[in-house]
Amino acid sequence: MNGIKRRNPVVNVAAALAGPVLGASVHIQAKVLEEVTVTAQKRVESAQDVPISINAMSGDQIRLTGAGNLEGLSDSLPNVDISDSPGTTRVVMRGLGSGTGNAAFEQSVGMFVDGIYASRAAMFQAPFLDLERIEVLRGPQGVLFGKNSVAGAVNLISNKPGEAFEAEIAASHEFEYESSEVSGIVSGRLADGLYGRVAARTSRDGSFLYNAIRDEGVPISDADAIRGTLVWDAGERTELLLKLETGELDERGTNWQAFTDYSEGSLPDLVENVPEWAPSTPDLIVAADIYTLAREAGEDFIFDDVAYINERDRLQQQTDGLTLQLSHYLGEYELVYLLGYGAYERDQFSDQDFSAPSVVKTRVVEDFEQNSHELRITSPAGGTVDYIAGLYYLDRELEVGNTQDVLGFSPLLQFSSLGEFQERSTSYSAFAQATWNISEAWRASFGLRYSEEQKEASNARLTAKYETAYSLQEADPGRYAFVASAFNRPVFAYEDDRDEDSLDPALNVQWNFASDGMVYFSWTRASKAGGFNAAESAGRLEDFSFEQEKAESIELGLKSDLWEGRARLNAAIFRTAFDDLQVGAFDPTVNGFVVTNAAKAVSQGIELEAMVGISETLTLGGTAAYLQAEYEDFTAGCPNNWVEAGKLDCYQDPAGPDGRLIQDLDGVRLDNAPEVTAALFLDYSHLMANGLALGGRLDANYKGETTLDFSQDANLKEDDFWRVNLRVSLGAPEDVWTLALSVFNLTDEEPVTFAGQEFLTPGVYWGNRARGREVEVSAVYRFGR
Repeated sequence: MNGIKRRNPVVNVAAALAGPVLGASVHIQAKVLEEVTVTAQKRVESAQDVPISINAMSGDQIRLTGAGNLEGLSDSLPNVDISDSPGTTRVVMRGLGSGTGNAAFEQSVGMFVDGIYASRAAMFQAPFLDLERIEVLRGPQGVLFGKNSVAGAVNLISNKPGEAFEAEIAASHEFEYESSEVSGIVSGRLADGLYGRVAARTSRDGSFLYNAIRDEGVPISDADAIRGTLVWDAGERTELLLKLETGELDERGTNWQAFTDYSEGSLPDLVENVPEWAPSTPDLIVAADIYTLAREAGEDFIFDDVAYINERDRLQQQTDGLTLQLSHYLGEYELVYLLGYGAYERDQFSDQDFSAPSVVKTRVVEDFEQNSHELRITSPAGGTVDYIAGLYYLDRELEVGNTQDVLGFSPLLQFSSLGEFQERSTSYSAFAQATWNISEAWRASFGLRYSEEQKEASNARLTAKYETAYSLQEADPGRYAFVASAFNRPVFAYEDDRDEDSLDPALNVQWNFASDGMVYFSWTRASKAGGFNAAESAGRLEDFSFEQEKAESIELGLKSDLWEGRARLNAAIFRTAFDDLQVGAFDPTVNGFVVTNAAKAVSQGIELEAMVGISETLTLGGTAAYLQAEYEDFTAGCPNNWVEAGKLDCYQDPAGPDGRLIQDLDGVRLDNAPEVTAALFLDYSHLMANGLALGGRLDANYKGETTLDFSQDANLKEDDFWRVNLRVSLGAPEDVWTLALSVFNLTDEEPVTFAGQEFLTPGVYWGNRARGREVEVSAVYRFGR
């Protein structure tokens, strides 16, 4: 390429690889499937030529899934689980991902927006606006997507302005929960060599649960986002891109609720029959107090469409982002400088007992800011050796303020605290990848990334106030002692720092056994820096930090087009071994979020993708994934429900708090890692004689039984289910307008997607409930056609 060539963005990922998974109409010309282009290796390539496991989908396909955020995409992606947890979004790929409960956790699945690494999932609200495509890369990506992408990467690419005028307005309304959305774009040439694009969206999600305590529907959310993009042809060989975006999110209420299944009696009854190895009696007596109060307040502890939460949860979030990209050609070589800025402010109030009485409530305020710089050079393609090399710098600051109040259960107890966490991190890296085109049939690539990361953090409880009734101390010394030990926490302040480096290589060999088929083998190592536990609340410096996480992976893959391009078959067999896997979850046995390193974990399995153009109007496709993801060396807390703990191989922790039970999880399946996931689709498109386009789409997504919590409590497992989507559309000639009727989740599945053990109440659990069936009408009108 001798210079910058202006062109309108063309999304041609609407079919081949994404089709089996994500559901957009596939346009078949003479039954030949459309080619997919991606930039997963920093070059524009056909997905069938990229020697990694990758899925791609267009922005229109995202709209068809009904997804407005990361979690909404989860069912459509094989071996990918995205779930909402208290205070964050957890992304798991092939059974591996970061834990929860720690605001300072970075995802093991790297997130990138237009090439910019986004350290926190909270930065991913506005980017779902006006997307050209999403690329999902499975397995460690230690070189080109090197920042913390030890389990995979999600790469979002937004639409860029083109030379031709383009404008669109879209609206949708969902009838079951009274949700709505309006969006619009305008794009085109502003002056000679200057192009602009503006996209905006406003949406409202209605409630799908009823809060019987507050007599209101929950949750309700409003989201607004706007993005402006300018592209300037500064010269024949130079292009400058500037993107500014901002977004707001306001959520009221929550889809969380408490539930239990005391098939052998109520909690107060069980207190009288405590085995010798169970938690201390005062612990269970206090739990019975809370349980009785909840029942008296109306809590039924049934996981259904009715919740009993006495406080109104609230989340308010503001995100801002800037991207500046300068591209210049030095002969045939492309030089790119990429600057990224991202920030968010987040204020979240939560009723953390998820039930009727006032037991625990928290407010967490986060302030995050990051700056990144990347400089890379890309050689022209097609030579004996192609290469990419670059330098990268990232600077981040995070501040977290936390207030917690425990109050209101009998006998009288009041506890309040104010905490503060601060972290500053800086990372540097240099990377390079070279591809040797040995012959027309063979090529091999080798990549290497060297990284250094420095982190400084401080943690403090600024105030702590604890009060309990004097009469309790007199009347029940044992119960008083337990309450005092559980809540009379110290005021403390400490700080720590980390300085570590890593060297991550990648090797890939590819054999093109035919013009439309290839086999590849890859070996990759990747690492994710250690960090600090922002939720550490006991004042124990030794529990504040956790170690670097490392992964080593091998993969054997096949990509092939068959039947003269009318069919496609792709497959991958993989094995990834993790050392010092970073694990975080709420452990009620120690009354807090615990962040630690599981010594070893392994993820291995097989993934299949297939598609065939049956006729010029009908396309059939599907995916299937089989996964074995297990701990190989990990010890963790047992369920705090002593009935469930008695079914497991639990034993007393010799070095832990009195009465704490632990278990060896060697060979136990990782949470959020179902053994089998699958997706099928049938797509119909027909151009009628009057020029109208009739379309139909049927998607069916399967998710196998899933463990939701590391404790192995049988009550924290979700059964397998199918989710079915149906869409019928009618479009005008030249695609001027489109009308569609969609039914998402036709089977009305409402699974638990995230859950855990309730604080202070053994045998009681909390979980979030997914939306049920949704019926939506949508319309799109395009100007300038």
